[in-house]
Amino acid sequence: MAYTTAHLRRAYFALVKGLAMTEEDRHAFNLSRVGKESTKTWGRKDWKAAVAELQQLNGQTVSPGRPRLKADKPTEVSVEDGEFATARQCEMIEDLCDQIAWYAGRELGPLAYVLQHFLADPKYTLIKRHLAAEKWTALPRDVASALIVGLRNMAKHYPVERQSVVPCSAKPATQGGEERSEQSRTEVKG
Repeated sequence: MAYTTAHLRRAYFALVKGLAMTEEDRHAFNLSRVGKESTKTWGRKDWKAAVAELQQLNGQTVSPGRPRLKADKPTEVSVEDGEFATARQCEMIEDLCDQIAWYAGRELGPLAYVLQHFLADPKYTLIKRHLAAEKWTALPRDVASALIVGLRNMAKHYPVERQSVVPCSAKPATQGGEERSEQSRTEVKG
């Protein structure tokens, strides 16, 4: 895989930090392994060699001069203009909502969660009015991002398969220290 110099540089300094190398240790490593003390004069080949050596010191199995790195994250924020949620964010929100067992049901649960945790501020009054009709496209982009993070966390703890449900407050309902079953909830209501 072809790595950019910037990607290799980030990996190099992350490994140096992970190995708790001091600046003196790092410079000595650079001189002994690459032949150049300062990274300012390195080319791509030098970066690849150094990262591979650091990965070997870290206990990873790599060939000399051939590091293994995760794919670099895209640097683009979004190709869509505007301040509201992108189509991709809306798709992610819908997908995550489908993965969560909601106490209030699939239609009302996500909406209640957003209103309570992300749009409680009075400055979002107008957005609240449009949210029910337009679904997630009415959310500001930063709120949509924060919602995605929250939903990912909820999907880990309240997956549909486990049949545990998320109350609107996103905290499990308890009765005597144990999670209440659906049957006990209906008995309390009626």
